[in-house]
Amino acid sequence: MPRARKPAGLSPYIFAQLEERVCRLREQGVADIVDLGKADPDHPSPDAAVQRLLSQSSEAKKRPVPRTRRSRSAATTFTQRSF
Repeated sequence: MPRARKPAGLSPYIFAQLEERVCRLREQGVADIVDLGKADPDHPSPDAAVQRLLSQSSEAKKRPVPRTRRSRSAATTFTQRSF
């Protein structure tokens, strides 16, 4: 499969830049590096947290999202201003 070309004007992935910088620093002998990168978990989520998430997500029907023209318009305006 051919590789996609990077769109012009797209900035580099920030976490890739940070990882490169950390590697360079370690090669230079810097040992005191606290990696606050993208927070890849190194252990499973606590069961209590998972169960709470599951119970609350199943109750989403009790909190319906308004689907009025006004709410869609407000969401569109917010998104356009933010991004």
